[in-house]
Order: sequence, then structure tokens, then C-alpha cells
Amino acid sequence: DAQNGANVYSISYELHRIAPQILTTVIGTVSTSLVNQDLTKRWQATKLLGRLFGARTSDIAGRFGPCFREWLRRSYDPESKVRETMVKCLVNFLTTQYLQAELCADVNEALSTIILRDPILDIRLLGIHQVCDLAHTASPTSNNGATEAASQAVEEANGPKKRPQHPISIISPELLHAVGNRVSSKNKTEHKDAITGLAQVYFKHYLRKKLVYVQEGGDDVAIDEILEVWNQTKLNDSKEGTKEGTEEEDKFAWIPQRVFECVSFPDSGDPEMRSRIFQIVDDVLLGSAKKDSGGSGSTLTPTSRAVGLALIVASVKENDNAYKWMCTLFTQRCRLQHALGAYLDARSKAKECKSGSAEAFAADNEAVEKLELVASLSAPLPESNSTGAGGSGGKSPSTPDLESILKKVHV
Repeated sequence: DAQNGANVYSISYELHRIAPQILTTVIGTVSTSLVNQDLTKRWQATKLLGRLFGARTSDIAGRFGPCFREWLRRSYDPESKVRETMVKCLVNFLTTQYLQAELCADVNEALSTIILRDPILDIRLLGIHQVCDLAHTASPTSNNGATEAASQAVEEANGPKKRPQHPISIISPELLHAVGNRVSSKNKTEHKDAITGLAQVYFKHYLRKKLVYVQEGGDDVAIDEILEVWNQTKLNDSKEGTKEGTEEEDKFAWIPQRVFECVSFPDSGDPEMRSRIFQIVDDVLLGSAKKDSGGSGSTLTPTSRAVGLALIVASVKENDNAYKWMCTLFTQRCRLQHALGAYLDARSKAKECKSGSAEAFAADNEAVEKLELVASLSAPLPESNSTGAGGSGGKSPSTPDLESILKKVHV
């Protein structure tokens, strides 16, 4: 029966592409299956309606409003299989139906609820990944109805062309904030993926856009261009800013605050977090520090990076807690850099001494002490949860201890 039901739904979907009017007689029957006690029938109905509502040329969601709203309620279905399918279908709906603003607002709300409240980690992670990918691949500008109609006319006349990308405007600030909420999760993967995804969105749709003229000017850019970026950002953050500029600040400017609040995570809970935040700041929030050979625009000039960092600091200063942790992180980094420099100098001095002499022994001991200081300022080694043959927890025999690592570094 389950196989027959799946075949019927597949046939219904294909028929709607040929004769859309057929749905008038069958969609009511399909929608009643959304509340069927049988999981298989309920899931099949959810999946079929998700495909129908999300078909690129479909207007079914608008025509069958009650059915669409009942389908949205499957976001709270007691079965995880149904909710997982809903995440994929909801994101696809935003990708294809971005012109349906009111319906997309409801979809944003449903996705936000799943990411915030779903009890299953894998479903929340799926929501985080799909929303961040949706935002990262979005066009920075909105596609209006005239643009879409023109695109379809060209396609009909000349054959298939690349369709317009969904605009970033289709993703609500509340949905991005829902992803930001998961940064506070105790699960390492969840808070890592949430903050990394948001940082990528921040760079593509906020920072790079603001720095376009500074970037074009290179390292010889006029100071007036830099001041214009700074003044325009401050204006948009006030009541005198334009509607578009103010919405942009509300949507993205808070993301660096969440990044630096992650520094508050104790090393005992996530020993890799500090290093990860350094990497996110260096290579994600401010673009890649490496030369961009692919032309993706992920690399900024040193001047653009400096201006970008100034904008980030200004944003973080609006949140006392985030600013405190940003200062803590940068202070730790400064101390670590000084300690590392002192160790390298001490090691070079020890190598200049005559081998086996008392002077060489004393210089080597001094270098080791400085290396230990470097280690104390670095993130601690992650603990292994592996269990030995005796059944007791502890470090795996293959996991080197700190002393062994320092010896290898020093030698």
C-alpha cells in the first residue's frame, strides 16, 4: 500500500505539470492525508505538497491557501522524518517562490521555529546548514516581478537560460537571528556551524558590499572613500538612515557580536573555540587572507581589511558583553604573539651557544620556559573520551601529552 501510495503521488505531481487544473479535484484529498495517523501516508502527502508548492512555475500555494497553511503545520509534526522533509521543502520554497512575499514570511517563521525549538539535533543542524547555504548563494539585490517576467519571456524565445537567483531579501532578519540563537548551544557542532555560516553571510552580503569602492581604490584609495563608508554606516544605524540601509544594519550588523560572544565559552567545554574564532575573524568575517586566484572576491586589500575591522569593532562596541570578550581575545592574542617571539629569540640564542656548554644548557632551559609560556597562553589540548581495555575513560594511548608535543616543537 505504501508503494502504491508513493506511485499515485508521483503520478499526481507529473500530471500537474501537464494539466495544472487537475489539482482542483485531488488536492483536497491529498491535504486530508496531512493529518493521517499513518506516518507513511502523512509523510508522502507532506512531500508531494512540498514539491507542488515549490515548483518554480507553480502558483498553487496562493490558490489553495488553507491547504498551504495546513501543510506548514507539519513543521511541528511529532515524527522527525516529516519535520526533516519540511526543512528541505521550506528552503526550496524560498528559493523558487521568492516573489510570493506573504507566503515566504510564513515559511520564514516556520523555519525559525524548527531551528529554535526542534528537539532533534540533526534536524536543527539541517535547518542551520540549509538556511546559511540559502543566504550565501542569494543574490545581493531583489528580483522584482518585471525581472522575472522578462526572464521567462527570454527563456520561451531562446530556450532555457540561467534563472535569476533568489534575493537575500527573501530571508527575514528573524530567521538569521534564529540561527544566531543556536550559537549558544552546548553542542560543539551546532554552535560552530551556526557561527561560521553567519560569518560567511556577513562578509558576502554586508562587509564586501560596503567596501566595494575602498577595494577598487586599492591601497592608494582616497581617504574620502573610507570616510564615506564610515559616515554612511553610522547614518544607516540612526533614525536618519534610508529604509534600505537601516534594514541592512538590522539584518547583518549584529553578527560580529555573536562571534565574539563565543569567546566566553570555557576551554573545558570547547577547547578549540578560541582558535576557531581567530580563524573566523581572519578568514571569514574579513574574507580570506590568502590571494584569491579564482576571482570569487573573497580577498580584500590590506586597507579594505583595516576598514572592515574598524566597522566590526564599532558594531561590537554597541554590545558591552561582546566588546569585553573581543578585548579579552585580542589581548590574549597579543600576549601570545609576544611570547612566541620571545621563545623564537631564545631558541636562536641557544643554538648560537657552543654545544654541550653550561651556557648552552642555561639558554636552552630559558627557551623551554618561554615555550611553556606559549603553551599556557594557547588553547588546551582536547581531551579524548576513548575508553581503554579496562573500561575506564581517559586519553587514548595514541594521543600525545603536552610535554611530548613541546619536546617535538623545541627539537
